[in-house]
Amino acid sequence: RSFFLLILGLRKHYRVFGESMLPTLSTGDLIIYRPIKEGESPPAKGSIVVIKHPLEDKILIIKRVHQSNPSWVKVRGDNELESNDSRQFGAINYLQILGVVEQIIKVNRK
Repeated sequence: RSFFLLILGLRKHYRVFGESMLPTLSTGDLIIYRPIKEGESPPAKGSIVVIKHPLEDKILIIKRVHQSNPSWVKVRGDNELESNDSRQFGAINYLQILGVVEQIIKVNRK
């Protein structure tokens, strides 16, 4: 189903880089996410989201929602030792969230 929605342009994909979301996500994994619609409620605590990095506008990052309200969200990586997240840059504006991860496609490792 996600692949069909991806072809129709109703979903987007992104390749994972880095170790901030280990063990959930590893470098090379592919995520498929649902873009946030205008006026939509903030993602629930525990959701994995794709966001614009608050300090480097051209970089996208993948994190887990830790806390939220209608105007801001605090995000964290699952791998606390490797993650640059709201503990460093603070809460992010809800509008910086691009989408909510719906599917993870794991890369086979040898």
